[in-house]
Amino acid sequence: MSPLSAMEGSDVMSPLIPKRSLLQLKLWDDSPLRHYVWGALILAVGAFTVFGMWFLLGG
Repeated sequence: MSPLSAMEGSDVMSPLIPKRSLLQLKLWDDSPLRHYVWGALILAVGAFTVFGMWFLLGG
């Protein structure tokens, strides 16, 4: 039996991901704030792109 098949169905967690961060990730997934953060990020990238192209094209 391979080590991977032995882990199937068990609650073995990677030691690199503590349970606290998994809880925070779950709270983040349920948070409406997540949509505002994504929207702000998209707007920032869009504005950077538009003004960057304007600057590069000699505006």
